Amino acid sequence: MSNEIYNELKRMQERERNRLIDSALAGRKLTPGERMSLYLEVENSSRFVDGELIPTDSDGTPLTDPHGWPTPIQQHIRQTAKTLLGVEPPALQQPKPPASGDELFNQMKAAQSNEERVKLYAAYKGG
Repeated sequence: MSNEIYNELKRMQERERNRLIDSALAGRKLTPGERMSLYLEVENSSRFVDGELIPTDSDGTPLTDPHGWPTPIQQHIRQTAKTLLGVEPPALQQPKPPASGDELFNQMKAAQSNEERVKLYAAYKGG
């Protein structure tokens, strides 16, 4: 791979990491120092696989939740920001509870954390 192609690939990866950080923090503004710290931590705790950013542990193994599902990068970024900087994104608007089993299934599949899945199920059951 030539230096020019390699440098372009690195620039594209940097833009994608920054886009994902902005998206995960839902517009929460960071100081330049906080942003750089978060960016470097995300860079060191993730890798690109087939064009997708995957959170990894220190050995390079993809992170999973307690059930063995891959940890979404957005959840990883939010957790890293909370742990590293004490920063949390603004509260997201609560979605309406699923009206049917199919809706519940689709919303559970789209949920990015176990906490979201628990809330969805509780809302579905009326609790």
